[in-house]
Amino acid sequence: MSYVDNNKEDEFEEVYVVTYKELIFIAIVFSVILIVLYPKDLIKQEIRSENSNYDLSMLYLKDLIEHSPNDESLKLILAEQSLRSGKKEQSLELLNKLIFSKNIKRRNKALLLSYELRKSRYFDIETEFKQEKERKILKELFKQIYSKKLYDEKDLDKWYNEAVFNQHYEAMYYFVKKKLQKEPTNVKLLDMAYFLATKFKDKKNAAKYIELLVKYDTKNQDKWATAYFYYLVNAKQYKKAQKIVEKFSNLSKDWTLRLADFYTMRKLYKKSSKIYLQLFNEAKKYDEKKKYFFKALGALQAGGYLKKSANLAHKYEDYYIKDVEVRKFLLKLYLQTDSLDYAVGLSKKILKSMFK
Repeated sequence: MSYVDNNKEDEFEEVYVVTYKELIFIAIVFSVILIVLYPKDLIKQEIRSENSNYDLSMLYLKDLIEHSPNDESLKLILAEQSLRSGKKEQSLELLNKLIFSKNIKRRNKALLLSYELRKSRYFDIETEFKQEKERKILKELFKQIYSKKLYDEKDLDKWYNEAVFNQHYEAMYYFVKKKLQKEPTNVKLLDMAYFLATKFKDKKNAAKYIELLVKYDTKNQDKWATAYFYYLVNAKQYKKAQKIVEKFSNLSKDWTLRLADFYTMRKLYKKSSKIYLQLFNEAKKYDEKKKYFFKALGALQAGGYLKKSANLAHKYEDYYIKDVEVRKFLLKLYLQTDSLDYAVGLSKKILKSMFK
């Protein structure tokens, strides 16, 4: 013991200072009193409280464990306190044993704490080899946490991010669907949900998510509408596909061509030919116009509208009078459709153009 004297006029004060050895002795005595006199559950509750002093708590715990070496509940509390106070290795040593506990609750709690601990130190690992090794352990721990439903659904953001980190697609899909229940118009979540629904061949939900993306992701509407259209075609939902392609057909040339091709596929040949002719009239390059002209004629021929195809060809034959390929095609078309007057007339035009 020591005393510090402070003289101030007639007053005299004594301040008692405890030495380090005395402090340790008091702590040990106090811990013994706790062990002997206090109910164990009350001590556990006090140690776990947020206001508990971690260093002193661990000192009490170690004394308690010495008297009850098989008490896993005490070891679990010590592991928690060690983790909170930054003594990760000590905590990990305890948890590595507790994850094999026969008690389900303690085993599950140890799994959660082990994951939290290993994740907290993962990014501090310097070598790539050790980091990859730790990542494999984390993936296995997360797999168990997910399969045993040890996660708290109040922390959806946390567990969704952990699923992403561990590349656990089944968990990702589960958590993203849960998150969408709270944020049904979140385009990032819808995008991920569509990707995962496609991955798991969940056709019903894939259609639902992509339809919502067309509606809500206005910045990428063309992208999603295109994907939705082809999804519907592949799913043979042609009525819905037709509504989509007709709705967007005026937005771009790609959509107009898509509509024409769709009509051809669905054997709506008159409509198809009309759209190809529209593209022909809008095209500026000769080769492009020629391509759409052939398609317009071909659609009518495929539908058995031979006379209509001959009439359409005759209407534009002057435009192609100097194109040998087109002239041959038109003459053949006229003969196939018994349009002999058109064939004679075109032959005369060809002869006349040759002698100009």
